[in-house]
Amino acid sequence: MYTELVEKIEQMMPILNEKQLRRYLGSEAEALGRGGIAIVSKISGKSRNTIVAGIKENDMPENDMERIRKSGGGRNSIKEKHPEIAAEIESIVKNSTFGNPENQLAYTTKSTRKIKHILNGRRNRLFKVKLQQFADQSCIDVHIPHFPPGTSKWNKVEHMLFYYISSNWRGQPLVSIETIINLIGNTTTTSGLKVICVKDENK
Repeated sequence: MYTELVEKIEQMMPILNEKQLRRYLGSEAEALGRGGIAIVSKISGKSRNTIVAGIKENDMPENDMERIRKSGGGRNSIKEKHPEIAAEIESIVKNSTFGNPENQLAYTTKSTRKIKHILNGRRNRLFKVKLQQFADQSCIDVHIPHFPPGTSKWNKVEHMLFYYISSNWRGQPLVSIETIINLIGNTTTTSGLKVICVKDENK
């Protein structure tokens, strides 16, 4: 048990800021019970006062914690817009959390970027399911355009070009670099669009 605790603390310490670390160490000390503060202090190298402060902060109601904005200020809470978000995040991190199970505070080894990526993937799947249900119920064919691979979603010039390039391509086999260059370079429109395409010789 002691070895596992050492590994957990060593794993968590580099990824938490000062306040998060204080509260995490406090939760581990509480979970150990009598003598927990001394043990966690020895493993982490943090003072007993730091760990005691973390325990006190964990016991405080969230409403009493320091606020960045006064009540009513700033954007609406994401929980107001997406009430299901807490349950979704909990399901994502449930197998990678540390801390006292009796305390609402928990720490995960998953980064916020990873959690966001998983959430977006779930929402994309849900969007497709709902869209299919709508198409089935309304008997309407629904087509969703996608940007070609490698296209920047912020580059409007690319978006305009790829439409005409794809129309000119019409599924011809792209058997060589020269074929691709010719297909792109021969793209024109009646309104005067001309595309210049050359091979990038830089590596």
